[in-house]
Amino acid sequence: LPTGAYTVEVTSATAGLGAYAVTLSRFDVEILSPRGGDVWRFGERRLVSWRSGAPGVAADVTLRRTPGAPAEAIALTTTNDGIEAWTVEGAPSSEALFQVCIPYGTRGVSICSVSGPVTIAPCPVGTTRACYTGGNRTLGVGQCRAGVQMCSAAGIYDACHDEVVPTEETCGGGLDQDSDGTH
Repeated sequence: LPTGAYTVEVTSATAGLGAYAVTLSRFDVEILSPRGGDVWRFGERRLVSWRSGAPGVAADVTLRRTPGAPAEAIALTTTNDGIEAWTVEGAPSSEALFQVCIPYGTRGVSICSVSGPVTIAPCPVGTTRACYTGGNRTLGVGQCRAGVQMCSAAGIYDACHDEVVPTEETCGGGLDQDSDGTH
């Protein structure tokens, strides 16, 4: 919304008289990643991240492969925790736009943030990259460590190999198997 002075009119939904409290809050959302200029390769697990002033409201995360194209759902009505993992797939694009929207009020309006253009492309055949499919914020905690992916002849990174992700903690041994920082 533009800055400046606004007039807000409040009426009661009932005919009752009495004191009412009116609270105004600003629901905003800002994409933090990707910002634009990134190259996302097929088969990579990437994170769309954002900041929102309305954490109790669900968020919709979508992708448009070209401006004006229909939106593709990455996650609809997901928890508005500021992070959503996505495995890169679909058609290549040199101008993909990610969007995060949160509903605003009861009239079907949404507040949205759109990334800058992102390239979605095949990976260079034969290359490798580090990967991790464990929960957010568990990499490097306890025994958790990244694995490796290799780019196939189809230009898609394969499954993550040799990673260690959180598992159920078993007593003894002094190892942090569930990656919660304790053992």
